[in-house]
Amino acid sequence: MLSVKSIDNYTGIIRPSGIIDKNLIKAEERGILRVLLSLLLQENTQSIIVKKINSSARYGRLKKALFEYNKILKSTHILNLIDNMALRKAIRSARNRTEAYHQLQGLIRKVYRGVFKGKKIVNNRVSAHAVRLVANCIIAYNGIILNTIYEKMLKAGVSQDIIDEFIRISPIAWAHIAFTGKYSFKKSNGDINIAAMVEELEKHLRQHFWKVT
Repeated sequence: MLSVKSIDNYTGIIRPSGIIDKNLIKAEERGILRVLLSLLLQENTQSIIVKKINSSARYGRLKKALFEYNKILKSTHILNLIDNMALRKAIRSARNRTEAYHQLQGLIRKVYRGVFKGKKIVNNRVSAHAVRLVANCIIAYNGIILNTIYEKMLKAGVSQDIIDEFIRISPIAWAHIAFTGKYSFKKSNGDINIAAMVEELEKHLRQHFWKVT
């Protein structure tokens, strides 16, 4: 954790380990704003910006200023984590979801070994997008089912305690998904019977913990 003021100003238990060069940040304010706007407007990705900044020595000061600006964000984040238990739990949950998402993609690649893999860079990029598409379809499928049941629970007057337990169920799940078969990314006239899956899951919930107030 760092500070824009002198370390001598802090006498508490938690003290900064260094000083942020705020003058450099102010001097490169215009460049920093351009980088941030480019990311916010999705004109460039983070990797492209990093490559461009590292490609020329003329971006040296901007690069250092971005590092200094990042120190402010990191220090603020640490302070927020110290004071906010809810934030720590939210971040932990987000990390767990991200890890589960990567595990799902890894499973898809493993089951279809060699299918989502190419010899050229462009083929590997297409394969990576295909894996993400399959993973996102599974998550969307699960989300539709869970949301439908959630709406039914609200209409049925299920107790709030049960609803709180239910909404903890993550849509990033694949134990009920059969990964064998052949993927087709073309338009299909076939309809997925969501209602049947909802009915089966609803029966399971009613048997185990679905209670009406």
